Amino acid sequence: MSYRLVYSALFAGAMFVSTPSVADDGFYVAGFAGAAFPLDQETGGLFDPDLDFEFETGFLVGGAVGYRFDDLIPFGRLRLELEYTYREADADEFTVGDVEVPVGGDTSSGSVLLNALVDFELP
Repeated sequence: MSYRLVYSALFAGAMFVSTPSVADDGFYVAGFAGAAFPLDQETGGLFDPDLDFEFETGFLVGGAVGYRFDDLIPFGRLRLELEYTYREADADEFTVGDVEVPVGGDTSSGSVLLNALVDFELP
């Protein structure tokens, strides 16, 4: 399966994912997808010759489960959620000094966050 097809499917799916909406107190589930833009890695001159890795644009997918509290704070609604995100991108090239070497492989990471959010109520 080509990455172009995967990216297109993720983008199409992301159009239907939105911020969760809960009318009252309660649990909710949210999902998301998007593009990942990993930073290039450079040695910063610690080695001679310099070593640099460049990465292509990748993808990310994730989800969250949370609970929304009503009437806990006077100016809005508090939400607490646990979120997981997975990111992946292919390695593009490796540079040693002035010599560019094409490489294969990828980099990936996962992250877990505990979020506290406030949905402000406007008059």
